[in-house]
Amino acid sequence: MGNDSIEQLREEIDAIDDELVKLLLKRAGVTKKIYDVKKERNMKTLSATRDMQIFERITDGLNDLEADYLRQIYQEIFRASHSFLE
Repeated sequence: MGNDSIEQLREEIDAIDDELVKLLLKRAGVTKKIYDVKKERNMKTLSATRDMQIFERITDGLNDLEADYLRQIYQEIFRASHSFLE
């Protein structure tokens, strides 16, 4: 990494951010489809149990620092998803 310039590293972050945006919007679209199906079937639309399952799956095998980092990010993703659907 000593040979990488700050500009090169920032370009790498920009590319990662571009991918994240695409994936987050794709995730939001799938979340909306699930919401619509649940509404159609008169099911409860929000599930804390599902959120916990996701947390457990994504943090399995990570150290505490990594797990905490992802928990914080996913809490925001869940909040944004819930707001998006309301």
